[in-house]
Amino acid sequence: MFKGKPSRTSGSLFPLELGDSLSDRDTLAAIGELSRVVKNNSDSVETYLALGNLYRSQGELERAIQIRQNLIIRPGLDNDFKGRAYLELGKDYKRAGFMDRSLAALEEAQKLCGKDPRIILELVDLAAKTNEFQTAARHCAALKFPQGQAHYLVLHARSLLADTTNQNRDEALKWLNRAIKIYSPSPEAWLEHLLWEYDRRDWKRFSKRLDAGLKNVARELRFVLLEGLIQHGIKTGSPDPQPHVHPEACARALECIEPYTDDLLLYYYGALLHIQAGDTAQAKTWLEKSLFLDPDFWPTRLEVLLLSLPEQSLNPVFSVQLEFFLKRAQQVKRFVCSQCGLKREQIFYVCPRCRSWHSIRFRKSLND
Repeated sequence: MFKGKPSRTSGSLFPLELGDSLSDRDTLAAIGELSRVVKNNSDSVETYLALGNLYRSQGELERAIQIRQNLIIRPGLDNDFKGRAYLELGKDYKRAGFMDRSLAALEEAQKLCGKDPRIILELVDLAAKTNEFQTAARHCAALKFPQGQAHYLVLHARSLLADTTNQNRDEALKWLNRAIKIYSPSPEAWLEHLLWEYDRRDWKRFSKRLDAGLKNVARELRFVLLEGLIQHGIKTGSPDPQPHVHPEACARALECIEPYTDDLLLYYYGALLHIQAGDTAQAKTWLEKSLFLDPDFWPTRLEVLLLSLPEQSLNPVFSVQLEFFLKRAQQVKRFVCSQCGLKREQIFYVCPRCRSWHSIRFRKSLND
C-alpha cells in the first residue's frame, strides 16, 4: 500500500481518502456493511482500515482510534499494515485535536515504512496546523516539492514579522529571499516582499519587487500581487470609511503594469488602483482599455456603472432598485479554484477544499 506516490493529477497535495466524498446516508450504510464483514472475517486488515476511515469521516473518532489500536497490537501483523494503521491513527488524532499524539503516531509509521510520501504529507499538514512552518517547509523539501517549501517559508517569515523587533524583521527578510530562491514563481513570496517594502515606504525597492514579481509569477496568477496590495492597503490604511492605497504605491504599480498591454486583469486592477488613489478620470481610461481587450468582462462593466452613477439623473424608485442589485453584484465571489470550482472572495494559495496549490483564478465569466 505504501509503494506508490501520492496522486498529483489534480494538483492536490492531500487527495481525498475513503469516506471523504460519501453522503452521510451512504457512509452509514457502508459502516454497517463493513462492520458485518469484519465480524465474520477478523483477519481482513483492509476492511478494518476502511471501516476506521468511515468512522472518522462520520466524526466517530473514538471508534476509529480503537480500530487502529486493535490492529497495531495484533500479533504477527506485517510492518506495512502496521505502518498504515499508525498513519491512519495519526490522522484520527489530528482530527480529534490531539496534535502530540498525532505526531507520535506518524513518527511510528515512518519508522516502519520509511520516508513514504503519504506519511510525509501528513507531517506537513500537521506541522502547518501547529504553526511549525519551518518544519513543514523541511518536510516539503524531503518531498522535492518547492511550491510547498516556499509557501511555508513565507508563513514562517510572516510569523516573524508579527514581532516588530529589528532582529526578527531581518530574519524574516532572509527567509523571504530563500523562498524566492527555492521557487521563483511563488506569488505569496513576491507579495510578501512587496508588502514589506510598502510598509517601509521604500518606493524604489517596491517598484523593483513588483516588476520582478510580474515577470516571475505565472500570467494567470499575476493579479494576486495587485489584489493582495489593495487588500493590504485597505487593511492598514486610514480609519476613514474609504481607505486608500498609498498614492505613491499606486503610481509605482501603474508604471509596472503599463507594459503588459495584453493582460486584461492587469488593466482592470490598474483601474482599481486609480480608484483607490481617488483619480476617477484615469480609472475610467484604464477601464476602457480593459473593455477593449474583453467587452464582456463583467467586473469592468460593474466598475464603469458604479463610476457613472453620480452623473446620472435617475427616478428615485429605479435608483433604489439599481442600488440593491449593484450591492448584490459587488458581493459576487471573484475567485475560483480551477480544480474543484470552490469560490472565494479572498485570495488563497492552497484550495481549502481540494488542497490544490496555486489553483486560484479570477472569475472572468460568472459561469466559472
